This record gives sequence, C-alpha cells and structure tokens, in this order.
Amino acid sequence: MLQIILLTYKRTGYALRTIKAIKENLIYDGKIAWHVADDGSDSNHVHSIINEIGEDYTLISARKGYGALANEAWMNSKSNVTLWIEDDWELRHKLDVTPYVKMLNNRDDIGVVRLGHMPINLDLESMGHDGRMYLDVKFNRQYAFSGNPHLKHKRAWSKWGPYPVGLNPGNTEISYDGQIRRIGGLKIVWPLAIGDRFLFAHIGEEKSY
Repeated sequence: MLQIILLTYKRTGYALRTIKAIKENLIYDGKIAWHVADDGSDSNHVHSIINEIGEDYTLISARKGYGALANEAWMNSKSNVTLWIEDDWELRHKLDVTPYVKMLNNRDDIGVVRLGHMPINLDLESMGHDGRMYLDVKFNRQYAFSGNPHLKHKRAWSKWGPYPVGLNPGNTEISYDGQIRRIGGLKIVWPLAIGDRFLFAHIGEEKSY
C-alpha cells in the first residue's frame, strides 16, 4: 500500500487542484490510501477535501503546527512508503511511482525519493538501480532535503527522527534539512526519468503560513 500524506491549511482551491491532479495522473500498481493532515482549517475546507478524495482516507484536523501534524501522520501511517505533498503542488504529467516505491522497499540505504524541483546548486552523483538512473544527492549543501513532493520510507523516521515543531512550514523545511544533513546515513535520490519537466508545479504565490 502507498499512503498519500496531504499537508493542508485553508487553501481550499489549491488543495482541490492538488487532489484532482494526483487522482488523474498518479499511477501506482497497488492500493492507495490518503491521510489528510489539516492544521485546524474550518469545516468547509475539510469537508471539501474529503469529498474530493472520496475513497480510503484518514484525517487529523487540529491546530498543531506543521511539524507536529507531520510527525503524527508519519507515526500513524500503515504504509512503509508514503507520498508527501503540500496543498499547493499540482501533478501536471502522468507519473508511475511503482518502481520508486519498490526501490524504497528493497534498498535499505535509501530514505527519500525526491519528485519535486531540484535546486541547481546541489552536488549530485549518478547511480543506477533495476535498469533506471538516479541522481544521488550529497549532503554538503542546503536543501538536500526539501518539502517539495517526495516519497519517504519509514526507515527515515528511525534514522533522522521527527520533524521540528513550533515553526512555520518554510522554517520547518530548513531546520529538518539541516537535521538530516547532520545525521546522514541514508540516501536521498532523484529519478533521472523526470528529465527537464517540472512534474509537480507550484500553484500558489503565498509564503508559508
């Protein structure tokens, strides 16, 4: 099973676009379940999201902050591999994540498969697995980890620990990136098959709440 963890707060229009695009374009050879981690939005927002998902889902809706919600979602996940996405990223092209989930389940040295934008200032090395090429992200530069859409295995929780709490999403990302780079021990990889396309497009201009 693959669990999609959707982190959301108030941005109903963007969240609905995010959900619709995943349902239309994400391909996975197995069961998909949703977990909505809502940071205390009003009931209209939550009901709109649940109605759009319209299938197997769980829900947390409470004003806890980004890090605390992410930690609770991670701890309660029934899937070894989770797809993490915030409510303002739209999947614009077909994406089969089946081989990436399989790799995460079979390779105990990999913690994350990045699917979103890749900053140009990172140091990267090529690596292969099961006939596919990936870029192995080196941890000597900021944003080796990013909150952009990604697949994460539960071994990452055991190795890197929980998200920091009490920070806004942007600062949570920066802090968690530093935490991961200090600890190391697992790879973060990016599939070369993505090429020069932005599979996930950022659909909002708002700064992190």
